[in-house]
Amino acid sequence: MRFQLSTAPKALKVLPVLAAVLALSLQPSAHPAVAATAVGDVVAPTTHTMALPKPDLTVYVTAEYVGKTIGCGYLCAAYTLNVTVGNAGLGGSPPAQLVIVGITDVPSITVPSLQPNWGTGFQRTVVTPAWGNACSTYFIRVDPEDLVAESNETNNITTICLSNHL
Repeated sequence: MRFQLSTAPKALKVLPVLAAVLALSLQPSAHPAVAATAVGDVVAPTTHTMALPKPDLTVYVTAEYVGKTIGCGYLCAAYTLNVTVGNAGLGGSPPAQLVIVGITDVPSITVPSLQPNWGTGFQRTVVTPAWGNACSTYFIRVDPEDLVAESNETNNITTICLSNHL
């Protein structure tokens, strides 16, 4: 293997320039996007945003038989639905709508904003036919149009079957 000695002096002349560039690249940047810690370490800038925690609205329902009533065109059974809406997520939720869909119409309910691990309750009276062997199923759903971005969108609905009382 042969070396050309005429190129070695040129390489030695470039070495101080490379050392200066290396030293300058290790200096803290004056760029405003770069922050420094208390001990002077350089913190790299970031373009990522931190995701805020999301709410997770849940719904639970129980029913209490109130008695017989006439008002749905024939003999009916009246029930009080006890509906609980909670926020099981890590973020607060904005107000949302709650709908109860069944054999009788129930006006929608506005659920207030809920902080994480908080809940609120509602009571509504519904009537079902008091004859036959079938039950009347009611669907209770919070945020029916999925307007609230949640950590779990699959637990916003529940059902309850109200059996007749002959």
